[in-house]
Amino acid sequence: MTFGEGLFAVARVGPGGLDVGVYHLEESGLTGRWTGGGGIGAEVIGEAFGEPPDLGAWPEDAVFEVTGEGPDGTEYQGFLQAKPWNGAVVLRWTVGEEQIPGGALPVGDWLVAGFNEGTYGVSVYSREESGWRGRWYAPGNGAFGEESLAPYSE
Repeated sequence: MTFGEGLFAVARVGPGGLDVGVYHLEESGLTGRWTGGGGIGAEVIGEAFGEPPDLGAWPEDAVFEVTGEGPDGTEYQGFLQAKPWNGAVVLRWTVGEEQIPGGALPVGDWLVAGFNEGTYGVSVYSREESGWRGRWYAPGNGAFGEESLAPYSE
């Protein structure tokens, strides 16, 4: 999924579980950062010579109210727990009885996330005054879903 100033987001199921990556698109390839949950790695694909995107820091544990619309137009609501871990962010969506694990990398005013719900998918959120707003995609869907995250307040 492309976004921002020449950035590319990817999620895949690797040997150790879910991998999430964010890359700069360059004429000669990609430079990026990724996490498989054990820390942050850097990678060059092709003959790219640029620097990987700078990662931000996720400040603390957070809970968000989630509202979204799936690719088929189905609306949903739930919660998202976000916890910093080894430079990345561990995520868990709760929608109804379903719990969906994931991980993310903060990049400036963007949050690049991957999730694993039977299959895997990728989400990209931009920071807004009221929280985060983004799009998500999972293989097999013919369109993007949309999702908003607002800080949870009791």
